[in-house]
Amino acid sequence: AYVGKYPFDKVEGSTFLDQPSVKAAVAATVGDAGVRRFVFTSNGPNAPIALKDGRLLAWGCEAHNCGFHNWTIAITPDGKDAQVCFYQNDASAEGESTWYLPGSRTEKRAGNCPSE
Repeated sequence: AYVGKYPFDKVEGSTFLDQPSVKAAVAATVGDAGVRRFVFTSNGPNAPIALKDGRLLAWGCEAHNCGFHNWTIAITPDGKDAQVCFYQNDASAEGESTWYLPGSRTEKRAGNCPSE
């Protein structure tokens, strides 16, 4: 129901980011409270939610600083498997992002968090 909608658009009275399955999956995947807070409260632009490789992809960023501070949630439609990307690099919009993966794992990947 959220594909094509923005992460803060309401569908049947609830945003994608307010969905209990999304909140639980992000909380279980991301141990850093500051990153979780940024994902759920950043007030910048965001992109329509897309379905890619079997996952819903939701993206957002910090207002007036999108290239340097952004995030992505890549989650299965059933909400059971999430990966969360966090990009924060005040010096470069082309550095490494941190991916939070199931099992409390993290990995670095080149570039910003994907929006599609």
